[in-house]
Amino acid sequence: MIITLAIILFVLLAFINKKRGIKAFLSLFINYIFIIIILKFIGFGINPILIALVFSIGASAFILFFINGINNKTKIAYIAVVFVLLTITGFIIFIGYQGSLNGFGDKYNDIFYLYSPDIHVNLVHVAIAVILISLTGAITDTALDVTTTLHEVYENNKGISFLELMQSGKNMGADILGTMVNTLFFVFIGEFMGFFIVYYNYHQSFATIINDKLFLQEVSQLLMGNLGCILIIPVSMLIQSYLYTKENPFAFLKIYKK
Repeated sequence: MIITLAIILFVLLAFINKKRGIKAFLSLFINYIFIIIILKFIGFGINPILIALVFSIGASAFILFFINGINNKTKIAYIAVVFVLLTITGFIIFIGYQGSLNGFGDKYNDIFYLYSPDIHVNLVHVAIAVILISLTGAITDTALDVTTTLHEVYENNKGISFLELMQSGKNMGADILGTMVNTLFFVFIGEFMGFFIVYYNYHQSFATIINDKLFLQEVSQLLMGNLGCILIIPVSMLIQSYLYTKENPFAFLKIYKK
């Protein structure tokens, strides 16, 4: 079944998006190999947070440049992604420690009957690494959406000012953010539908649900993904508008006072 679905995906990508679609399909397998390598490094005792940060920076470069080519749009998107990743990592680490995240909840109790949970790896670090890696895909996609749209606006009006380009980005960013926030929410709901059904049928209280470690891990992942998307939009807009117009970058504050 998995092979059949993979073939269908490949055919549709190749038919609809041709060369770029084939590259996108190949990137799935290459990223999968990278994930296996990450697990090996973590098993060797290397800090999972450091590994996840390095992987996220490398994976975003691979996704942007391998699939979409090296151009102004992808370069600016990549700069914005790296900036947001480095900025938000400290906050994710804080949340991970404050929430005592470890990624394991009652859902995994049966596993512990067969395998010892003592794997000599700090599971708080693993939980933080998971959030970082999951965040990367969302902000990379959002950054490229922003830079591609603003590039088209600029190409069709080379005389556009910094503020006008930022205003266009702000209007477009609001639309992107609205759909992205809901997309991440539905991913969360889809993944945890079974979780909610089980807890509901066993008449568990709301307090029990929200204090489950697995639930906390996924909600933190959802919120960090949304926060990353919120940050990546103005960062991408600001970098691109400045590089294209060479005007005072602090003028962007004016459009957010409206």
